[in-house]
Amino acid sequence: MSGAMPQSYKYRSVFGGRETPSIFLHGSTIFRPFAEAWGIEIDQINFLVCEMVGIISGSCIRIFLPAENRKNYAYRLLACGLTGVFMAIFSFGLRSLYLWLVTTICYCISRYADPKYSHLIVFVVAIGYLSYLHIYRMLSDYGGYTLDITMPMMVIVQKITAFSFAVHDGAKSEARLAKVSDQPIHVIRKVPDYWVFCSYVFCFQSLLCGPFCFFDEYMDFIEGRCVNPSTYKKNDDAKSAGSDQPDIVLPPPQFHPSPVIPVIRKVLTAVVLCYIHVTLVPGVPLELLTDEANIQKLTFIQLMFYILIATTFIRLKYYVAWLLTDAVANASGLGFNGYDELGKAKWDLVSNVDIIEFEFSTNIRGAQIAWNSCTARWLRYVAYDRALYLPMLATYTLSAFWHGFYPGYYVTFLSGALFTEAARWARRVLRPSFQKFRSSRLVYDFMTFIATRLCLAYVTFPFVLLELRHSWTIYKALYFWYHILTLAAVIILPQFVEKRQKPVKDAPLSDGIVDNRKNLRKDSSVS
Repeated sequence: MSGAMPQSYKYRSVFGGRETPSIFLHGSTIFRPFAEAWGIEIDQINFLVCEMVGIISGSCIRIFLPAENRKNYAYRLLACGLTGVFMAIFSFGLRSLYLWLVTTICYCISRYADPKYSHLIVFVVAIGYLSYLHIYRMLSDYGGYTLDITMPMMVIVQKITAFSFAVHDGAKSEARLAKVSDQPIHVIRKVPDYWVFCSYVFCFQSLLCGPFCFFDEYMDFIEGRCVNPSTYKKNDDAKSAGSDQPDIVLPPPQFHPSPVIPVIRKVLTAVVLCYIHVTLVPGVPLELLTDEANIQKLTFIQLMFYILIATTFIRLKYYVAWLLTDAVANASGLGFNGYDELGKAKWDLVSNVDIIEFEFSTNIRGAQIAWNSCTARWLRYVAYDRALYLPMLATYTLSAFWHGFYPGYYVTFLSGALFTEAARWARRVLRPSFQKFRSSRLVYDFMTFIATRLCLAYVTFPFVLLELRHSWTIYKALYFWYHILTLAAVIILPQFVEKRQKPVKDAPLSDGIVDNRKNLRKDSSVS
């Protein structure tokens, strides 16, 4: 299994690999000696430094500028925003001005343009500039994974578009808002001051690579309104209903639990996964999948197994980044999501991934919900809940444009649409036959677990390889077996269900969107 990597394909692991092109190195190089000594690229060293600074800064803000003291309102906004600006300049140098420029333009549109159309203008401007950055990267560093301003711009696009849609919703009446699920939660009735908006956009907790949060969630964090009132209401309702469960003593809403344990747990998990990534990924290089001669040497089972292992290891870099950013947010107090039914504090409001749920899910929907969930919330808010026609197609299209223009992205998303539809019918038709006995349910869960693992590996490797040519070669070597199987399922399985019945809607594969949207009437006010 040896062979030279094609010159047209460039791959760099998140920790180590080929040299970063100088065209993208605009940030600080003060830590270059450490990068050279450890064999890690300077952009990745800068990212790790920023995450450590973020944890320290977040802890200081939480301890010395507590939200309970109303006098700290402005100081908390300034501390979060200015720390983020420092990280941007440290990581990207003067190119950070582009982030500020787009933010300022979109704020002015949201504030001064007609709210009936302002969200659409902001959407076009933000996605348009992000698309320009994606194309520029493709032309300048095809296949590269350098951490430049494209990544924070992706997060900023999420924030400014969600903000503009919330302002748009704020101009509607409650009756019109009721036509779109969950919209009233994020409504903005009055556009905030510019500096408050900039604090939200540039807050250090999410600037570099997420996680995304809505403006009202950020302001809840700033002002200390982080406790979920529904938790207390649920507890009171249980008491009034005469529940036999023991009373759960919850802290008062003004009390904010310590995030120390969740932060330590997430950082340690990230360190362990980083070590595994550095140790194991070099032994299963994806470059081998770009050499047709190597692919032809593998049997069907060997190739499928290699893809399964390689894509599993590649996911580790996403886990590391998301866990670190989640820890940074939690250290500052952002991410507290109230208490569960047992009175345990939840720190998952801005968690981007549930590793256990994703890796051991027994269905595609469970994996969708657990993966990149913050982006899923954004996609649902700006696309899926608003599209009157073909909401899944609209969501897949937006997700693809947001990620970039590599052909592999579109292979993954288009294939994912087919697999999602097949999974709906398979679950609807086959699952009831396995629910009579515990043993049959276990068999069903095991079968669906294997099917989900194979599906995720089969559909996601083009996303990593990027190029259409390599993806086509591998799919051809695999005889397009999963495409054929799922296409047959979509055609055959509906025949077993009465025509008047429709499958229960699940989430599209794109970033784990949960489908519980309401039936929308044809009303231009919703779009």
